[in-house]
Formats: sequence, C-alpha cells, structure tokens
Amino acid sequence: MNVIRFKFTDRNGDNSFSFDCELFKNSFSEKWRKALEFEVRAGSQLREGLFFGAVFQNEEEIVRLMKQAMAVVNSWGRGGWFQITPKVDMSLAYLMQIHEEYEQTERMPAFREGLTDKIQNNLLLINELIHRYETIARKPNEFHINFIFNKPRNYPLLEEDFQLFTPHINDGWLYLDYATTGVTVLDAFNKNLPQRPVLQSTYQAGSKLLLDGDCQRTPEYLFELRNWLTERWGISCQEGRTPLGYIPLGRICQGIKRSEIKEQLQTYQYNPSIEIL
Repeated sequence: MNVIRFKFTDRNGDNSFSFDCELFKNSFSEKWRKALEFEVRAGSQLREGLFFGAVFQNEEEIVRLMKQAMAVVNSWGRGGWFQITPKVDMSLAYLMQIHEEYEQTERMPAFREGLTDKIQNNLLLINELIHRYETIARKPNEFHINFIFNKPRNYPLLEEDFQLFTPHINDGWLYLDYATTGVTVLDAFNKNLPQRPVLQSTYQAGSKLLLDGDCQRTPEYLFELRNWLTERWGISCQEGRTPLGYIPLGRICQGIKRSEIKEQLQTYQYNPSIEIL
C-alpha cells in the first residue's frame, strides 16, 4: 500500500499533527509518487499558508498582505505592475481584475528577465492570497489544502494521463495540483469568468486535499460545459483528451474523521512536510 503522511506543527513548532493518505493503484499515481520522492529527497520545502476556506481566513489580514506584496513587486523594474488596490469586501469581479494583472506579469518577457527570488516569491504570494480571499464566501464547512513545493520540477502529461481527469469531486480525496498559470476550465465555467481557461499540460509533485463535500456533475452540466468550451472559446472537448477537472491521486486513510482534521488544523498550520511511508 502506497501511503504518504502530511505533517504540520503549531506556531512555535513544539507540537505536531499528521494524517495519512493512501494513493490509488494506477500508472499516474505511481509517476506522481516518483515526482514527490524527487522533491522530498532533494529537500524541497513546501509553501506555507495554503489553507483555503472561510474557517482559515482573516479578510483584513489577506488584504494587508496583498498590498504589502504588491508594493514589493511594484518596486521591480519600471514599476506600476499592479494598479488595482486590494480592499475589504472585494467582489469576485474585482478580485479577478487583480488576478488578471498577475497573469499579465507571467506573459511579459521584460518583467520576467532577471527576476529575483524576492520578487518571484511575492508574486506567488499575491496569487495565493487571491485564491484564499475567494474562499471567504464559501460555506463555513468547506475547505481544502494545497501542498505545493517551492520551485518544483515540471513533467509533461502524456496522452493516457488525460483519461484520468474527472470533473467530479469526492470529499477527502487527494487530487493533482493544477500547476498552471491561469484559470481552470471548471473555475472559469462555474464562476462565469471572462478569462479564457488554460488547459493543464504539465504536472508537478503538488497536490490538493479537497474537503468541500462530494460533487457529482450531472449529464446536463457536462453537456453545457462542453458546449461552452467549444462555442465561447473554440476549444474542442474530446472525451479522454481534454483535462476537465483534476486527476485523483488518493484519499484519506480510514481511522481519522474529516471533522478531526478540520479541528486540528485550526492550531497546526505551520511547517508542512510530507513523508512517504
């Protein structure tokens, strides 16, 4: 049985909490586990603070951190990369304008040339804070956790990998991280965003644990989604070829309740690490 352990500490690092996930038995989970092994053996560090859900968020603190990170990024080069100021009670449309500014920096060679680690880290922080702010409007019991390494290695998705993508969500399952600059197909469709969705074509050792409840898409939903992709964006939606959703990697092992994970993570949110058992 392939099992990985996620571990966190309290703020002072004195006490810890962990839980295990069992990986599914398929060819992709095995490839992903090898990518994870590479990062763990290389001593790669997981980013902190990647908790998404109203239960984890402080709106004023997110806005403060976002402004602070933008000031750092705007000091780079000619400056003025971010023009829209974060504020409390932002609408989704307003937040997506900030996200569009973030995406524009990804597309600017003049901005990227010679980029320092400090600027890059603050850019990543801005993107993370945007997505954390999004979750404030979610139901109180819904949350997920991202496990993303700093500067991970990229791998191409192969043709057979696309058959494993699913738009359905199972509570307590571990899924492959998006690892792509832009918005996913499901986010763009569900939120009626003006941005063109970016199809995932690579993967990293990142993952996300979804504890948002089960969500089984209806045939009507999938029909509308495929039509929307084709008619609005000119993206041909081929069965087993178009990455709709995420690839399932595994699920929480029996013996620990979702409610316990949620309760413990109120305290244990620091120094995340992964161990391959």
